[in-house]
Amino acid sequence: MNGSEAVEYATLPRRLLAALIDNLTWLLFYLWIYVFVVAAADLWSSEAAMVAIILYFSLWFNYFSFCEWRWGQTIGKNAVGIEVRAIDRSPRLTFGQASIRNLLRLVDFFLIGWVMIAASPRKQRLGDKAANTVVLRKAPKTIPGGRPAAIAGAAAPVAPQQQPPASLPSEPRRALAQVPWTLSQTFWL
Repeated sequence: MNGSEAVEYATLPRRLLAALIDNLTWLLFYLWIYVFVVAAADLWSSEAAMVAIILYFSLWFNYFSFCEWRWGQTIGKNAVGIEVRAIDRSPRLTFGQASIRNLLRLVDFFLIGWVMIAASPRKQRLGDKAANTVVLRKAPKTIPGGRPAAIAGAAAPVAPQQQPPASLPSEPRRALAQVPWTLSQTFWL
């Protein structure tokens, strides 16, 4: 993304919906794992159980930080079509940026973040300002001819008077991008 492209900042309702999806996803994961943590806590000493519980609760913070650092978006942000970028719009956040914006998530949650998003021209909350990040709306994917791609792979409706071309020009095949890390490095930083 270069500096000459127009950007659309993510609005408050879109960000609220993404947060709702993320927290519901987290809640389902939390309840699923909770059974195992409680069962294991009965078998461990009280100190080991306390460490396990602290690690368990830190997963919430790490979910947001890791996803935004690796992919620029969480499950909720992906579902509503938004992503986190550095102010200079570099393709990836640093882990420090992702951590800073998510450490301040707790402060932002209690009203200040929502007010700042609504009042800021770049729609930034306190965590975004501290980490020099913005949340952008992703452009919809298009098919050849400039039409938006239909949802769930359905074909876009064709007007009755128009006939689709006999064959669409094929786009050149692109090789997959080389990933600079291995699968094991993905999980062990």
